[in-house]
Amino acid sequence: MIIKVITGAPASGKTKWLIDQIQAEKKKPGLRKIRVILPEHRHKKMFQQRLVIAGGMLGVNIGGFVEICQNLLLENGHLFPVASLPFKHRVLLECIDSVDLNEGLGDFSTLKAMPGFISLMHDLIGELQQAGVNPLDSALESWKKQSNQIRALFSIYHEYLHKLDRFGWLDQNFLIQYTLDLISQSGTRKMQYDLVIIDGFERFTPPQLRLISWLSQQNIPLVISLPLESNSTRPVYRRSSRTLQELLSLIPEMEVVEIGSHQLIPSAMIDLAANFYQSNFQKVDSGGVIHLLEVQSPLQEARESLRWLKQKLILIESVGKKLNTVTLSDCAVVIPNSDLYQPLIKAVAEEFGIPVYFSHRGFLGKHPAISVLADLLSIHSEDFPRRLLIDILRSPYLDFSSLGFQPGDSIALEMASRFGVIISTLKKWQDVLGYLATNPLLEDRGEDREESEPLSFSLPKGQEAQRLLDGINRFADWIQPVDEIRSMTRWLDWFEDLLTQTNWQNKVKEAGQPEIMTDLEGIFKGLRAAEFELGQWNLSYMEFVSELIGLFQISGETNEMRFENAVQVLRIPEVRGHRFDYVAVLGLAEGSLPSVEKEDPFLPEPLRLQLGMELRLDRNQIGQFFQVLTRANREILFTRPYLTGKGDTLEASPYWNAMVEIIGKNDLRTIRPSEPRNLSEAASITELLFWISQYQYEIPETNDVNVLSAWLDLNQQKMVLKSRHRRIPDDHFEGFLGELIRPLDRMARSGTVWSASRLETYLSCPMRFWVNYGLKIEEQQIPQLGLQAWQIGSILHSILEKVYKAADDPTNPNSVIDVLESVFEAEFAFALQQYHFEEDILWEHQKREWIKNLTAAITNLASEGWEPISYEQKFGFDGKESLKIPLLEGNELRLNGVIDRVDRNRQGQIRVIDYKTGSSHLGKEDLINGTRLQLPLYALAAQNALRLGQPVEGFYWALLAEKQSSLQLSKFEYEDFVGVEGAIQVVIQHLGNAIGGISQADFHPKKPVGGCPEYCPAKIWCWRYSPEGW
Repeated sequence: MIIKVITGAPASGKTKWLIDQIQAEKKKPGLRKIRVILPEHRHKKMFQQRLVIAGGMLGVNIGGFVEICQNLLLENGHLFPVASLPFKHRVLLECIDSVDLNEGLGDFSTLKAMPGFISLMHDLIGELQQAGVNPLDSALESWKKQSNQIRALFSIYHEYLHKLDRFGWLDQNFLIQYTLDLISQSGTRKMQYDLVIIDGFERFTPPQLRLISWLSQQNIPLVISLPLESNSTRPVYRRSSRTLQELLSLIPEMEVVEIGSHQLIPSAMIDLAANFYQSNFQKVDSGGVIHLLEVQSPLQEARESLRWLKQKLILIESVGKKLNTVTLSDCAVVIPNSDLYQPLIKAVAEEFGIPVYFSHRGFLGKHPAISVLADLLSIHSEDFPRRLLIDILRSPYLDFSSLGFQPGDSIALEMASRFGVIISTLKKWQDVLGYLATNPLLEDRGEDREESEPLSFSLPKGQEAQRLLDGINRFADWIQPVDEIRSMTRWLDWFEDLLTQTNWQNKVKEAGQPEIMTDLEGIFKGLRAAEFELGQWNLSYMEFVSELIGLFQISGETNEMRFENAVQVLRIPEVRGHRFDYVAVLGLAEGSLPSVEKEDPFLPEPLRLQLGMELRLDRNQIGQFFQVLTRANREILFTRPYLTGKGDTLEASPYWNAMVEIIGKNDLRTIRPSEPRNLSEAASITELLFWISQYQYEIPETNDVNVLSAWLDLNQQKMVLKSRHRRIPDDHFEGFLGELIRPLDRMARSGTVWSASRLETYLSCPMRFWVNYGLKIEEQQIPQLGLQAWQIGSILHSILEKVYKAADDPTNPNSVIDVLESVFEAEFAFALQQYHFEEDILWEHQKREWIKNLTAAITNLASEGWEPISYEQKFGFDGKESLKIPLLEGNELRLNGVIDRVDRNRQGQIRVIDYKTGSSHLGKEDLINGTRLQLPLYALAAQNALRLGQPVEGFYWALLAEKQSSLQLSKFEYEDFVGVEGAIQVVIQHLGNAIGGISQADFHPKKPVGGCPEYCPAKIWCWRYSPEGW
């Protein structure tokens, strides 16, 4: 009887030889019965196509080891209900609990409660089953005694197999070993095949080897192919050589036949493979079919590889389809890392207009349609976190209109959460929305705020806030979990009803993702089947959510994409046994290819070797890459990135270095971002026009409207870029608008009332003024626990105002301090309602610190001969006269503001004190350069607008730093400007400059002294942003 192993180098014609054998067998009299065993579905599809081309496949059954076992069991009358993942999950959980109760989990005890533990156990149990390990094997006893972790693992494994067998179910991972156990019993019918062929493997598991051995005893012609050259000791064949020895030890009479005469690929690829990782290699001429390309980053690898494939397809199409039948699916991109390369390839393929098929799909729990369900189930137990609630309400997969929510409500809730500093808790949502529904927004300090205080933003209030509050309450009641123990089936019924109410199924269909529904339904069916077979599974709500989310995280997402008309994106192990016309191989960098191998901490390498399991420190990465070298029928491109994400040099892969040595550096191309490119290489309109602009090419003549429109847009961008590259801003792209547009021309009209803080902003940076007050743009900050800096300032100001008013003698610091405690507590109690902040564990300590700060201010500001007469004194507000300052050309500037405190002496003279929570920009230099204008203006306003007296002194008081500013108006000196009057004249000059610049619409960016403030909203896009301290 024929029992052969066909060996040969990759691409030496092994598969063609096997197909010829099949066709020869089919020509024999009668209907022949032929079985072909292949590793994966993709191999089966391609083998089937080649069979059809070669003469048909009548009588040929193509499948894997699983399918041949299934047929064998059916022919012998054995039923084998295969357990679904949810069914196995339930069984495994019960086994873990049972072992934990009876003998303990050893070192696994500390891992049991961690989220990834059950996934780890599924992987380990699956590996043990695939290796056909008998948990009661006496050879394992020494390992069990050495490690309580290994002992617990094999106890769980034994319990798992026993439980499945007791209920009559089978884990597909154990199918081959299960079949071997059955066919070893007497009375088993022999298989009736005229030929069995096994192709595409380089390693067999122990059960697969035993099944091959059994097949060899059935008087059936058996032919196996292996990628291997006879008598070769090359490391690239190490795994195949080991497999051949295993086969010969099981079947000594097996004949080994080497195929090596029929080469199907360009000779350059054959020569490269022959010399790869050889100590005595020969130089190889690339022949124009092997390409080596260095680029800056993985993104550039994706761009250049897809560009190369697109060029090949376009060239072939221009030659003519009759001579060239290459399609998209005849092209492949091979990647070492799906997480890194798949998103990049997807984005570039969309730009280039190239359909791509990804062989690797992620876990179901990462799909947004499923992850939002996990969030929905968890939101009540997590007490309505701000981000989670808003994301759920804005999800395109859920419809909450039945609860009263409308499109755009997520934005309104975002604004409410920032107003009320909502981090989480349903009560906080209810308190803040209730406050907004029943109270108008409290007035703040208006234009006299600190610079870091956010501008007011649009908030839901009144009826809108009440509608949102009602919606939140209905949502909370609707998602409120039942506080009872229920069976899994009842929980699933409840959850499916929830999906129906949110219209989830229809939303998923509208998104074109029906396979996600099928995957979820599969989980539900598996859980129901498990409860039907294994008995009622009673769970609390939290247990139900935990188990369901756990299943989401380990369940694979179904790949419903069709690969027939798309460029194939494969991982390196998946390329074995496949052939494409054009192949691009990415990621030949150190640490990426080969990847770093690490020992399994749960199953040591010696134990894996003993059990016939795949070793973690010998994953045959060199052998897998060696197979890639010969996967292209026409041309192959290898790429590597030469920089890390941080801009450091990235070393090349040793595989890359080996190829460069063989082919030579003359065939190595390096593309750098600054290198001018030929326009014919552009793979998209965007790229074409970008290159024309970047390299100053002439645009080709065209009547294409899309190209012309894109070109105009790009020219506009080019002018902007050129403007921003100038050292000094000088045109309208940099804020020199020439004239104010309506309605912003109001800023140049007479009668406009300004605040000192706004004009300070202009003098500091005209662009920030334009962004803040012209465009009214603000950067939205994520809420943080506790009071915000500007809120603290407002509260401390208010306390100081009230303690002086409440004191019997405001000139006596002890009298003021006596009422400080009561005023302080009342003010912060009111602040809890006004600002809706949460008290944390440091709250009492913070209050003590603030009382200390205020006590220091009261004590240090009590001066002999000075009596406080006015607090938080407004001018230009509430009917009070504004400060009027005459400017050049008969113009008049009007200002408003709030003076924190005015003191008067016995001569009727006054001093002005301005409280600041911060301590920066309070010196003489800040007045001279226009950074801080308030103090002299407040002195002038107290005299001219409020008529409180002649100002002779003024300073800032830093509340938290407990110190007076270095700037004192009475001691001010700058050139010819002296004292209070001199300081006022300096300010008036600054004001004239500011109003003149605003009138001329000059809003250029300007780096303030000390750097740009972190709170400037323009920092997100401003070309000239330079942070403080740089």
